[in-house]
Amino acid sequence: MVKALPVLALSLVLAACASLAAAPDTHPSATASATPSALPLPATVWVNVPLGANLRGAPDSNAARLETLPQGTRVDVVGKRDPADGSSWYQVKAADGQQGWVSAAYVVTSAILRASSTTDGWTLMLPATFSTRTVASPSPGAFTAGPAADSAPPFVKVQAAASLATLPPATPTGSTFDHSRLTEVWNYTVQEKIYRTPEGLFLAVVRVPAPNRAYQFLFWTADNDAPIVTQILASIALS
Repeated sequence: MVKALPVLALSLVLAACASLAAAPDTHPSATASATPSALPLPATVWVNVPLGANLRGAPDSNAARLETLPQGTRVDVVGKRDPADGSSWYQVKAADGQQGWVSAAYVVTSAILRASSTTDGWTLMLPATFSTRTVASPSPGAFTAGPAADSAPPFVKVQAAASLATLPPATPTGSTFDHSRLTEVWNYTVQEKIYRTPEGLFLAVVRVPAPNRAYQFLFWTADNDAPIVTQILASIALS
Protein backbone atom coordinates (compact mmCIF):
# COMPACT_ATOMS: atom_id res chain seq x y z
CA MET A 1 0.00 0.00 0.00
CA VAL A 2 2.79 2.50 0.85
CA LYS A 3 4.54 1.97 -2.48
CA ALA A 4 1.26 2.36 -4.43
CA LEU A 5 0.41 5.82 -3.08
CA PRO A 6 2.86 7.87 -5.25
CA VAL A 7 1.51 6.14 -8.36
CA LEU A 8 -2.08 6.94 -7.37
CA ALA A 9 -1.20 10.57 -6.63
CA LEU A 10 0.57 10.93 -9.99
CA SER A 11 -2.45 9.48 -11.76
CA LEU A 12 -4.78 12.01 -10.10
CA VAL A 13 -2.52 14.95 -11.07
CA LEU A 14 -2.34 13.79 -14.69
CA ALA A 15 -6.12 13.39 -14.81
CA ALA A 16 -6.66 16.89 -13.40
CA CYS A 17 -4.26 18.42 -15.95
CA ALA A 18 -6.05 16.65 -18.81
CA SER A 19 -9.41 17.93 -17.55
CA LEU A 20 -8.15 21.55 -17.40
CA ALA A 21 -6.65 21.34 -20.89
CA ALA A 22 -10.00 20.17 -22.32
CA ALA A 23 -12.08 22.97 -20.71
CA PRO A 24 -11.51 25.68 -23.38
CA ASP A 25 -12.65 23.30 -26.13
CA THR A 26 -15.75 22.34 -24.16
CA HIS A 27 -16.83 26.01 -23.51
CA PRO A 28 -14.90 28.14 -26.02
CA SER A 29 -16.77 31.40 -25.34
CA ALA A 30 -17.74 31.11 -21.69
CA THR A 31 -15.35 33.86 -20.55
CA ALA A 32 -14.65 35.66 -23.82
CA SER A 33 -18.26 36.54 -24.64
CA ALA A 34 -19.44 37.92 -21.31
CA THR A 35 -17.96 38.03 -17.82
CA PRO A 36 -19.63 39.20 -14.62
CA SER A 37 -18.69 42.70 -13.47
CA ALA A 38 -16.73 42.94 -10.22
CA LEU A 39 -18.08 46.42 -9.45
CA PRO A 40 -21.10 46.95 -7.15
CA LEU A 41 -24.39 47.05 -9.05
CA PRO A 42 -26.68 50.09 -8.96
CA ALA A 43 -30.19 49.28 -7.76
CA THR A 44 -31.81 51.04 -10.72
CA VAL A 45 -30.86 52.77 -13.98
CA TRP A 46 -32.65 55.35 -16.15
CA VAL A 47 -32.74 55.50 -19.95
CA ASN A 48 -30.95 58.67 -21.05
CA VAL A 49 -30.86 58.60 -24.86
CA PRO A 50 -33.69 60.43 -26.73
CA LEU A 51 -34.83 57.54 -28.97
CA GLY A 52 -34.97 55.06 -26.09
CA ALA A 53 -32.93 51.92 -25.44
CA ASN A 54 -33.61 48.42 -26.75
CA LEU A 55 -34.16 45.69 -24.18
CA ARG A 56 -32.49 42.59 -25.63
CA GLY A 57 -32.53 38.90 -24.85
CA ALA A 58 -28.75 38.73 -24.32
CA PRO A 59 -25.88 41.16 -23.64
CA ASP A 60 -25.25 41.63 -27.36
CA SER A 61 -26.37 44.35 -29.80
CA ASN A 62 -27.35 41.60 -32.26
CA ALA A 63 -29.53 39.72 -29.77
CA ALA A 64 -33.31 39.67 -30.19
CA ARG A 65 -35.07 42.92 -29.22
CA LEU A 66 -37.69 42.30 -26.56
CA GLU A 67 -39.01 45.88 -26.37
CA THR A 68 -37.85 49.49 -26.48
CA LEU A 69 -37.60 51.42 -23.21
CA PRO A 70 -38.50 55.11 -23.74
CA GLN A 71 -36.24 57.92 -22.56
CA GLY A 72 -36.61 58.52 -18.83
CA THR A 73 -37.73 54.95 -18.09
CA ARG A 74 -36.56 53.58 -14.76
CA VAL A 75 -35.72 49.86 -14.53
CA ASP A 76 -34.42 47.65 -11.73
CA VAL A 77 -30.95 46.12 -12.16
CA VAL A 78 -30.63 42.35 -11.81
CA GLY A 79 -27.06 41.81 -13.04
CA LYS A 80 -24.27 43.11 -15.27
CA ARG A 81 -21.97 41.69 -17.93
CA ASP A 82 -18.84 43.12 -19.56
CA PRO A 83 -18.27 41.34 -22.90
CA ALA A 84 -14.81 41.01 -24.41
CA ASP A 85 -15.58 43.71 -27.00
CA GLY A 86 -15.31 46.39 -24.29
CA SER A 87 -19.05 47.09 -23.95
CA SER A 88 -21.07 46.84 -20.74
CA TRP A 89 -24.64 45.61 -20.29
CA TYR A 90 -27.12 45.68 -17.43
CA GLN A 91 -29.58 42.87 -16.91
CA VAL A 92 -32.77 44.68 -15.88
CA LYS A 93 -36.41 44.12 -15.01
CA ALA A 94 -38.87 46.56 -16.57
CA ALA A 95 -42.10 47.78 -14.97
CA ASP A 96 -44.11 45.28 -17.04
CA GLY A 97 -42.07 42.40 -15.59
CA GLN A 98 -40.05 41.82 -18.73
CA GLN A 99 -36.41 40.96 -18.08
CA GLY A 100 -33.58 41.53 -20.53
CA TRP A 101 -30.34 43.33 -21.24
CA VAL A 102 -29.75 47.03 -21.95
CA SER A 103 -26.51 48.68 -23.03
CA ALA A 104 -24.83 50.66 -20.24
CA ALA A 105 -24.01 53.34 -22.83
CA TYR A 106 -27.70 54.29 -23.02
CA VAL A 107 -28.53 54.54 -19.31
CA VAL A 108 -27.44 56.49 -16.24
CA THR A 109 -27.30 55.38 -12.63
CA SER A 110 -28.95 58.39 -10.96
CA ALA A 111 -32.46 59.79 -11.34
CA ILE A 112 -33.12 62.15 -14.25
CA LEU A 113 -36.01 64.39 -15.29
CA ARG A 114 -37.11 65.82 -18.62
CA ALA A 115 -36.81 69.51 -19.46
CA SER A 116 -38.24 70.78 -22.73
CA SER A 117 -39.39 73.77 -24.76
CA THR A 118 -42.25 73.20 -27.18
CA THR A 119 -41.71 76.72 -28.54
CA ASP A 120 -38.05 76.20 -29.35
CA GLY A 121 -38.27 72.49 -30.10
CA TRP A 122 -35.78 70.88 -27.73
CA THR A 123 -35.82 68.33 -24.91
CA LEU A 124 -33.08 67.06 -22.62
CA MET A 125 -32.66 65.08 -19.43
CA LEU A 126 -31.28 66.67 -16.26
CA PRO A 127 -30.34 65.26 -12.85
CA ALA A 128 -33.55 65.03 -10.83
CA THR A 129 -32.00 67.17 -8.09
CA PHE A 130 -31.65 70.18 -10.41
CA SER A 131 -34.05 73.10 -10.30
CA THR A 132 -34.96 74.89 -13.50
CA ARG A 133 -36.20 78.29 -14.58
CA THR A 134 -36.78 80.42 -17.67
CA VAL A 135 -35.28 83.88 -17.70
CA ALA A 136 -35.79 86.89 -19.95
CA SER A 137 -32.15 87.95 -20.12
CA PRO A 138 -29.80 87.92 -21.98
CA SER A 139 -32.12 86.42 -24.58
CA PRO A 140 -35.92 85.99 -24.31
CA GLY A 141 -36.86 82.50 -23.22
CA ALA A 142 -33.37 81.39 -22.16
CA PHE A 143 -33.65 78.24 -20.05
CA THR A 144 -31.32 77.66 -17.11
CA ALA A 145 -30.87 74.83 -14.63
CA GLY A 146 -28.55 73.95 -11.79
CA PRO A 147 -28.31 72.49 -8.28
CA ALA A 148 -29.96 75.64 -6.88
CA ALA A 149 -32.49 77.91 -8.60
CA ASP A 150 -30.59 81.06 -7.63
CA SER A 151 -27.09 79.75 -8.22
CA ALA A 152 -24.82 82.06 -10.19
CA PRO A 153 -23.75 81.15 -12.72
CA PRO A 154 -26.22 78.34 -13.57
CA PHE A 155 -24.86 74.93 -14.47
CA VAL A 156 -26.55 74.81 -17.88
CA LYS A 157 -28.22 77.37 -20.13
CA VAL A 158 -30.14 76.70 -23.36
CA GLN A 159 -30.79 79.43 -25.93
CA ALA A 160 -32.43 79.33 -29.36
CA ALA A 161 -32.43 81.80 -32.24
CA ALA A 162 -33.24 81.94 -35.93
CA SER A 163 -29.60 81.33 -36.91
CA LEU A 164 -26.11 80.96 -35.46
CA ALA A 165 -25.43 84.61 -36.29
CA THR A 166 -28.33 85.80 -34.13
CA LEU A 167 -27.48 83.74 -31.04
CA PRO A 168 -26.27 85.89 -28.13
CA PRO A 169 -22.55 85.95 -27.29
CA ALA A 170 -21.55 82.91 -25.25
CA THR A 171 -18.36 83.85 -23.44
CA PRO A 172 -18.11 86.56 -20.75
CA THR A 173 -15.47 89.27 -20.93
CA GLY A 174 -12.12 87.98 -19.75
CA SER A 175 -12.68 84.35 -20.77
CA THR A 176 -9.82 82.52 -22.48
CA PHE A 177 -10.07 79.63 -24.94
CA ASP A 178 -8.83 76.30 -23.54
CA HIS A 179 -9.54 73.59 -26.14
CA SER A 180 -12.21 72.12 -28.41
CA ARG A 181 -13.43 68.70 -29.48
CA LEU A 182 -16.08 67.14 -31.71
CA THR A 183 -19.27 65.98 -30.03
CA GLU A 184 -22.59 64.43 -31.08
CA VAL A 185 -25.85 66.29 -30.39
CA TRP A 186 -29.01 64.65 -31.73
CA ASN A 187 -27.90 63.72 -35.27
CA TYR A 188 -25.38 66.54 -35.63
CA THR A 189 -21.61 66.46 -35.22
CA VAL A 190 -20.53 69.84 -33.85
CA GLN A 191 -17.70 71.54 -32.01
CA GLU A 192 -17.66 71.70 -28.23
CA LYS A 193 -15.47 74.66 -27.26
CA ILE A 194 -14.20 74.97 -23.70
CA TYR A 195 -13.17 78.29 -22.16
CA ARG A 196 -11.75 79.35 -18.79
CA THR A 197 -13.84 82.04 -17.14
CA PRO A 198 -12.58 84.87 -14.91
CA GLU A 199 -14.24 83.10 -11.95
CA GLY A 200 -11.99 80.06 -12.44
CA LEU A 201 -14.67 77.83 -13.96
CA PHE A 202 -14.74 76.01 -17.29
CA LEU A 203 -17.44 77.01 -19.78
CA ALA A 204 -18.36 74.50 -22.49
CA VAL A 205 -20.11 76.07 -25.50
CA VAL A 206 -22.00 73.90 -28.00
CA ARG A 207 -23.80 75.49 -30.97
CA VAL A 208 -26.07 73.41 -33.19
CA PRO A 209 -27.39 74.72 -36.56
CA ALA A 210 -30.66 72.78 -36.94
CA PRO A 211 -32.88 73.33 -40.02
CA ASN A 212 -35.57 75.39 -38.24
CA ARG A 213 -33.42 77.32 -35.73
CA ALA A 214 -30.00 77.40 -34.08
CA TYR A 215 -29.32 76.25 -30.53
CA GLN A 216 -26.69 77.19 -27.98
CA PHE A 217 -25.95 74.99 -24.96
CA LEU A 218 -23.72 76.42 -22.23
CA PHE A 219 -22.27 74.42 -19.31
CA TRP A 220 -20.33 75.83 -16.35
CA THR A 221 -18.23 73.21 -14.54
CA ALA A 222 -15.29 72.98 -12.16
CA ASP A 223 -13.25 70.80 -14.56
CA ASN A 224 -12.73 70.72 -18.30
CA ASP A 225 -14.13 67.23 -18.90
CA ALA A 226 -17.15 66.82 -16.63
CA PRO A 227 -19.04 63.55 -17.38
CA ILE A 228 -22.39 65.26 -16.64
CA VAL A 229 -21.90 67.48 -19.72
CA THR A 230 -21.47 64.44 -21.96
CA GLN A 231 -24.51 62.83 -20.30
CA ILE A 232 -26.78 65.80 -20.99
CA LEU A 233 -25.53 66.30 -24.55
CA ALA A 234 -26.31 62.62 -25.26
CA SER A 235 -29.91 63.14 -24.05
CA ILE A 236 -30.80 66.09 -26.31
CA ALA A 237 -33.51 65.86 -28.97
CA LEU A 238 -34.09 68.71 -31.43
CA SER A 239 -36.84 69.51 -33.89
